[in-house]
Amino acid sequence: MANVYKLRTNQNGSITWLITATNGIDKFTGKYQRIRETIRGTKKQAEIKAKEIQLKIDKGEYSKSSNDTVESIGEQWLERKKMEQSTRTYDYYVRTFNPYIKKYIGKVKIKDLNPLAVEKFLSTIQNIKSKRTNKKLSGTTLHHIFKTLKNMLTYAVVLEVIDKNPMENLK
Repeated sequence: MANVYKLRTNQNGSITWLITATNGIDKFTGKYQRIRETIRGTKKQAEIKAKEIQLKIDKGEYSKSSNDTVESIGEQWLERKKMEQSTRTYDYYVRTFNPYIKKYIGKVKIKDLNPLAVEKFLSTIQNIKSKRTNKKLSGTTLHHIFKTLKNMLTYAVVLEVIDKNPMENLK
């Protein structure tokens, strides 16, 4: 059962509520998977959010979203690719990930990444210039960045860090 607690009253008079719940026991650690979320608003709004969380837990749909960033998931993905792919392919992924994905959206929490944020990122990189040629990035390079990010986010779905790839319907 999800619980609601008054966390604090902010300077502007709004109240922050803490919602806690458990999502079963972790198979590997044997510890409870604790869920903690905060919400600003009325107690009624917090209780509604708590019920939504509990409903998702009961249906087995609650996202195990964490504070993982695009950068941390990308680095895990790269480590896996290092074992699976040839050196040349791995180097290609690193050359695509580090100067573009990591640099521009690396600090974004992966659970906060949505199709609009991805579109903004793609628009941003369309306007940057290549260090080597001092020209805008080619369509091929943009396509490689797109594919790399999409594959990386698919890996995050497999790890159950996010429920759905935000790039699933983007072209």
